[in-house]
Amino acid sequence: MAMQATSDYISHRTAAVPTGDPMPALKTIGYTGTKAILLSGYGTDEADAIHGLLLEGRESIPNCSYTQYGVSATRDDGGFNLTSVVLAAP
Repeated sequence: MAMQATSDYISHRTAAVPTGDPMPALKTIGYTGTKAILLSGYGTDEADAIHGLLLEGRESIPNCSYTQYGVSATRDDGGFNLTSVVLAAP
């Protein structure tokens, strides 16, 4: 869902800025953790997409309370490389 929202936003198919709160989606799949954050990046190549994600997460990534994570990377129809990471705390 996060990747599709980012793809739609950068391709101007929606004006809605992608949300940074993955907890509602995690709760629907039974996750019982206390907090989570979504980091996203995109670019014309994989390095730019990862760089954007790291810049967005520069304060969250060093937080040791996030002990669980999920990672996804893909290329959308518009030719952009998209990356997403969900950091979660139990």
